Amino acid sequence: MKKTWEVVLYSGKDGRDSVINEIDDFGENNAAKVFRVIELLKTYGHTVLETHIKHIDRKIWEIKIDKYRVLYFLYENQHYILIRAFMKKTQKTPEKEIEIAEKRYTDYISRAEGA
Repeated sequence: MKKTWEVVLYSGKDGRDSVINEIDDFGENNAAKVFRVIELLKTYGHTVLETHIKHIDRKIWEIKIDKYRVLYFLYENQHYILIRAFMKKTQKTPEKEIEIAEKRYTDYISRAEGA
């Protein structure tokens, strides 16, 4: 039996910084598109989405869905941790978005390994 990937949506300690809130801000139809792609990721891993995936920096990757982006990293055995979602308005991924993703990556790792 094929193992599915686990997808975790990042939420800060206080719950305010949340990927689910960021995706919901895209509007109902666009959020639905993003969640469909997340389901594909969960079922098949990132190989099925090769044309929609881009390596950003060190451990951070980007899923491209129309003008929307979801930044994530792989964690342990078949876990995708989605750490930032935003609407892309420029050709290049903004540094500010990468910095937010890196802070969330560090926060997630420290809480996961400190637990």
